[in-house]
Amino acid sequence: MKALRISRSSNLLSGLAPLRTTTSNESQGAGESDAKPYTISKGGTQLSSSVYTLLPVDLKSNPAETLSKEVLPLLDPSLPTLFLAECVLCYLKPEVGEEIIDWFGRTFDDCAGVIYEMCGLE
Repeated sequence: MKALRISRSSNLLSGLAPLRTTTSNESQGAGESDAKPYTISKGGTQLSSSVYTLLPVDLKSNPAETLSKEVLPLLDPSLPTLFLAECVLCYLKPEVGEEIIDWFGRTFDDCAGVIYEMCGLE
């Protein structure tokens, strides 16, 4: 599961908290260094931090409704948005994939997409 793999990688974990600069006058509070900058939920399939959220959603049926209900509350449609589909659309019917891409285009003012799919696997 991707969320658990991220939580076990120090390189990936370093990107889950916003950068924070400290001055020489600031001291770290007790236990502050032990605090995790993320939470894992939904049986290890969801990971949330202040700068990144990995959501487990089923897009096979009613993708626009699912995206509106599960994803949209976490985002600001007025901000530039990158839609990343990593090895997901190839498992869906073409019309479902088209509906997902269309939803992002309709929902966000400034949206770009990157689609990474398996190819050349013979």
